[in-house]
Amino acid sequence: MEVMEEAAKYIEKLQSNLIGHIRTHGYPEKIKSYGGVNGTNAGLSDDRENIRRVVDNYVCRTMMK
Repeated sequence: MEVMEEAAKYIEKLQSNLIGHIRTHGYPEKIKSYGGVNGTNAGLSDDRENIRRVVDNYVCRTMMK
């Protein structure tokens, strides 16, 4: 149980680092197309929930290929 808790903390830290990087440097080109509707860049804001949604969308779609 302790290992799983530490793993979850580490994942949260990585997510926070990624969100900070995106806020500072913007979205990487390969992720931009996953943020909008119908492949547009609309809605690519820097709020935490939107960034998580865009990254989750990217991960889910690229893992299905």
